[in-house]
Amino acid sequence: MRSIVFLIALVFFVATCSKSKDPVPASNKASSKTGDIKSDGFVLLQKHPQDGELKSLLKSEALVGTKAGRKVFVYIKADWCPPCVKLRESLGDSRMKAAFHNTHIIQLDLNEYGSDKLDTEGLPSGSIPVFHEIDAKGRPTGRKIDGGAWGENIPKNMAPPLKAFFQAE
Repeated sequence: MRSIVFLIALVFFVATCSKSKDPVPASNKASSKTGDIKSDGFVLLQKHPQDGELKSLLKSEALVGTKAGRKVFVYIKADWCPPCVKLRESLGDSRMKAAFHNTHIIQLDLNEYGSDKLDTEGLPSGSIPVFHEIDAKGRPTGRKIDGGAWGENIPKNMAPPLKAFFQAE
């Protein structure tokens, strides 16, 4: 009986986390192919291993973000991660827009990069979603926040700690 209940739960989980879903609000889309979001308040860019060496990507994106006067962060997520999906679905919410205001986010998929590569670059991914602050040269500062900081994955809970993290001096 337990195995049947487990199997049903597993099927439900896989069905709700399908990669074919597009959780980004249409108003925030720049490109459905890239997964990038360019809002009037923040930028979120999806990067892939085929885009180049990670250290160089971080350095160049940090330069772009810094020149634009934005704070730069790395966001590590996975398509199979329900909190990551909820976070992305919430980016159109006014509270989330305010939290992300003036940020330049480099989005990395845990499955594409692997935890070993991310750890080597100083971006541990033990708990996702996770945001790491990086400096103007693309190096991690050691400041990070993960999904454990806000409880239930709804804008009302996510926005305050994310805003405090992103806006900290």
